[in-house]
Amino acid sequence: MAHGHCARCYLRAYNRRRRATDPAYRARGNAAARAYQRQRPRADVSAATRLYRQRHPDRVRAAWNRWEVLNAEKTRESNRASAERARRKDPEKRNARTRAWFAKNKPYRILKENERRARKLGGGGRVSREEWEAIKDRQQQRCAYCGEQKVLTQDHVVPLSKGGPHVATNIVAACRPCNSRKKDRILV
Repeated sequence: MAHGHCARCYLRAYNRRRRATDPAYRARGNAAARAYQRQRPRADVSAATRLYRQRHPDRVRAAWNRWEVLNAEKTRESNRASAERARRKDPEKRNARTRAWFAKNKPYRILKENERRARKLGGGGRVSREEWEAIKDRQQQRCAYCGEQKVLTQDHVVPLSKGGPHVATNIVAACRPCNSRKKDRILV
Protein backbone atom coordinates (compact mmCIF):
# COMPACT_ATOMS: atom_id res chain seq x y z
CA MET A 1 0.00 0.00 0.00
CA ALA A 2 1.36 3.35 -1.02
CA HIS A 3 -0.18 6.57 0.22
CA GLY A 4 -3.37 4.80 1.36
CA HIS A 5 -4.02 3.15 -2.03
CA CYS A 6 -3.31 -0.26 -3.45
CA ALA A 7 -0.41 -0.35 -5.90
CA ARG A 8 -2.69 -0.50 -8.96
CA CYS A 9 -4.80 2.51 -7.86
CA TYR A 10 -1.69 4.49 -6.96
CA LEU A 11 -0.13 3.77 -10.37
CA ARG A 12 -3.32 4.80 -12.19
CA ALA A 13 -3.50 8.09 -10.28
CA TYR A 14 0.21 8.72 -10.91
CA ASN A 15 -0.17 8.09 -14.65
CA ARG A 16 -3.27 10.28 -14.82
CA ARG A 17 -1.45 13.17 -13.12
CA ARG A 18 1.60 12.71 -15.30
CA ARG A 19 -0.44 12.67 -18.54
CA ALA A 20 -2.22 15.85 -17.46
CA THR A 21 0.98 17.77 -16.66
CA ASP A 22 3.74 16.35 -18.90
CA PRO A 23 3.19 16.79 -22.68
CA ALA A 24 6.17 14.56 -23.58
CA TYR A 25 4.82 11.74 -21.38
CA ARG A 26 1.39 12.13 -22.98
CA ALA A 27 2.89 12.07 -26.50
CA ARG A 28 4.81 8.84 -25.72
CA GLY A 29 1.62 7.26 -24.38
CA ASN A 30 -0.36 8.34 -27.43
CA ALA A 31 2.30 6.94 -29.76
CA ALA A 32 2.28 3.61 -27.90
CA ALA A 33 -1.53 3.46 -28.11
CA ARG A 34 -1.46 4.16 -31.86
CA ALA A 35 1.15 1.46 -32.38
CA TYR A 36 -0.98 -1.03 -30.44
CA GLN A 37 -4.07 -0.14 -32.50
CA ARG A 38 -2.13 -0.65 -35.76
CA GLN A 39 -1.17 -4.17 -34.65
CA ARG A 40 -4.77 -5.22 -33.90
CA PRO A 41 -6.86 -6.51 -36.79
CA ARG A 42 -9.58 -4.03 -37.81
CA ALA A 43 -12.34 -6.63 -37.31
CA ASP A 44 -11.36 -7.07 -33.64
CA VAL A 45 -11.56 -3.33 -33.04
CA SER A 46 -14.95 -3.06 -34.76
CA ALA A 47 -16.37 -6.01 -32.81
CA ALA A 48 -15.08 -4.63 -29.52
CA THR A 49 -16.52 -1.19 -30.32
CA ARG A 50 -19.92 -2.66 -31.24
CA LEU A 51 -19.97 -4.70 -28.05
CA TYR A 52 -19.08 -1.68 -25.91
CA ARG A 53 -21.79 0.41 -27.57
CA GLN A 54 -24.36 -2.31 -26.97
CA ARG A 55 -23.42 -2.68 -23.31
CA HIS A 56 -23.09 1.04 -22.52
CA PRO A 57 -25.49 3.05 -24.73
CA ASP A 58 -25.88 5.75 -22.07
CA ARG A 59 -22.13 6.32 -21.79
CA VAL A 60 -21.75 6.43 -25.58
CA ARG A 61 -24.62 8.94 -25.91
CA ALA A 62 -23.20 11.10 -23.09
CA ALA A 63 -19.74 11.10 -24.70
CA TRP A 64 -21.25 12.00 -28.06
CA ASN A 65 -23.27 14.84 -26.50
CA ARG A 66 -20.12 16.21 -24.82
CA TRP A 67 -18.29 16.09 -28.15
CA GLU A 68 -21.15 17.90 -29.92
CA VAL A 69 -21.14 20.67 -27.29
CA LEU A 70 -17.37 21.11 -27.54
CA ASN A 71 -17.51 21.07 -31.36
CA ALA A 72 -20.76 22.97 -31.92
CA GLU A 73 -19.66 24.74 -35.11
CA LYS A 74 -18.30 21.54 -36.63
CA THR A 75 -21.54 19.71 -35.70
CA ARG A 76 -23.71 22.45 -37.19
CA GLU A 77 -21.70 22.43 -40.43
CA SER A 78 -21.85 18.64 -40.62
CA ASN A 79 -25.63 18.67 -40.10
CA ARG A 80 -26.06 21.28 -42.83
CA ALA A 81 -23.94 19.26 -45.25
CA SER A 82 -25.83 16.08 -44.43
CA ALA A 83 -29.19 17.78 -44.97
CA GLU A 84 -27.99 19.21 -48.27
CA ARG A 85 -26.85 15.75 -49.44
CA ALA A 86 -30.24 14.29 -48.50
CA ARG A 87 -32.03 17.06 -50.42
CA ARG A 88 -29.94 16.44 -53.52
CA LYS A 89 -30.22 12.66 -53.29
CA ASP A 90 -34.02 12.49 -53.17
CA PRO A 91 -35.68 15.90 -53.38
CA GLU A 92 -39.20 14.49 -53.75
CA LYS A 93 -38.89 12.47 -50.55
CA ARG A 94 -37.59 15.55 -48.72
CA ASN A 95 -40.44 17.67 -50.07
CA ALA A 96 -43.00 15.06 -48.98
CA ARG A 97 -41.52 14.99 -45.45
CA THR A 98 -41.56 18.78 -45.30
CA ARG A 99 -45.21 18.94 -46.45
CA ALA A 100 -46.17 16.30 -43.87
CA TRP A 101 -44.38 18.23 -41.08
CA PHE A 102 -46.09 21.48 -42.13
CA ALA A 103 -49.51 19.78 -42.13
CA LYS A 104 -48.92 18.19 -38.72
CA ASN A 105 -47.48 21.35 -37.09
CA LYS A 106 -49.66 24.08 -38.59
CA PRO A 107 -50.34 26.01 -35.33
CA TYR A 108 -46.64 25.97 -34.42
CA ARG A 109 -45.68 27.04 -37.94
CA ILE A 110 -48.11 29.97 -37.78
CA LEU A 111 -46.61 31.09 -34.45
CA LYS A 112 -43.14 31.00 -36.00
CA GLU A 113 -44.31 32.93 -39.07
CA ASN A 114 -45.76 35.62 -36.79
CA GLU A 115 -42.44 35.87 -34.92
CA ARG A 116 -40.54 36.17 -38.19
CA ARG A 117 -42.90 38.87 -39.44
CA ALA A 118 -42.51 40.78 -36.17
CA ARG A 119 -38.71 40.61 -36.47
CA LYS A 120 -38.84 41.86 -40.07
CA LEU A 121 -41.06 44.80 -39.11
CA GLY A 122 -38.87 45.64 -36.12
CA GLY A 123 -41.52 44.92 -33.47
CA GLY A 124 -39.55 42.11 -31.90
CA GLY A 125 -40.84 39.96 -29.07
CA ARG A 126 -41.93 36.37 -28.79
CA VAL A 127 -45.13 34.56 -27.85
CA SER A 128 -44.68 30.96 -26.72
CA ARG A 129 -47.19 28.18 -27.34
CA GLU A 130 -48.12 28.24 -23.67
CA GLU A 131 -48.82 31.99 -23.75
CA TRP A 132 -50.94 31.61 -26.89
CA GLU A 133 -52.93 28.76 -25.30
CA ALA A 134 -53.43 30.93 -22.17
CA ILE A 135 -54.75 33.81 -24.30
CA LYS A 136 -57.25 31.49 -26.02
CA ASP A 137 -58.29 29.95 -22.67
CA ARG A 138 -58.77 33.41 -21.14
CA GLN A 139 -61.17 34.20 -24.01
CA GLN A 140 -62.84 30.77 -23.60
CA GLN A 141 -61.76 29.76 -27.14
CA ARG A 142 -63.95 32.56 -28.60
CA CYS A 143 -63.17 35.38 -31.02
CA ALA A 144 -62.43 38.70 -29.25
CA TYR A 145 -64.59 40.62 -31.76
CA CYS A 146 -67.60 38.47 -32.75
CA GLY A 147 -67.58 36.07 -29.78
CA GLU A 148 -68.00 32.96 -31.95
CA GLN A 149 -66.15 29.71 -31.35
CA LYS A 150 -64.08 29.31 -34.52
CA VAL A 151 -60.50 28.57 -35.43
CA LEU A 152 -58.59 31.41 -33.80
CA THR A 153 -55.67 33.44 -35.11
CA GLN A 154 -53.37 35.91 -33.39
CA ASP A 155 -54.47 39.50 -33.79
CA HIS A 156 -52.19 42.32 -32.65
CA VAL A 157 -54.14 45.03 -30.82
CA VAL A 158 -51.54 47.57 -31.92
CA PRO A 159 -50.61 46.19 -35.36
CA LEU A 160 -47.03 45.25 -36.15
CA SER A 161 -47.12 47.66 -39.09
CA LYS A 162 -47.87 50.51 -36.65
CA GLY A 163 -44.97 49.57 -34.36
CA GLY A 164 -46.77 47.21 -31.99
CA PRO A 165 -44.65 44.53 -30.34
CA HIS A 166 -45.17 40.79 -30.80
CA VAL A 167 -45.80 40.06 -27.11
CA ALA A 168 -48.64 38.31 -25.28
CA THR A 169 -50.04 41.58 -23.87
CA ASN A 170 -50.52 42.94 -27.41
CA ILE A 171 -52.30 39.85 -28.76
CA VAL A 172 -55.93 38.75 -28.70
CA ALA A 173 -57.48 35.68 -30.28
CA ALA A 174 -59.68 36.47 -33.28
CA CYS A 175 -61.31 34.39 -35.98
CA ARG A 176 -59.84 34.77 -39.44
CA PRO A 177 -62.74 36.87 -40.89
CA CYS A 178 -62.63 39.36 -37.98
CA ASN A 179 -58.83 39.51 -38.07
CA SER A 180 -58.89 40.22 -41.82
CA ARG A 181 -61.69 42.79 -41.44
CA LYS A 182 -59.74 44.69 -38.76
CA LYS A 183 -56.66 44.84 -41.03
CA ASP A 184 -54.07 47.26 -39.56
CA ARG A 185 -56.45 49.51 -37.63
CA ILE A 186 -56.12 50.20 -33.94
CA LEU A 187 -59.48 49.57 -32.30
CA VAL A 188 -60.29 51.73 -29.29
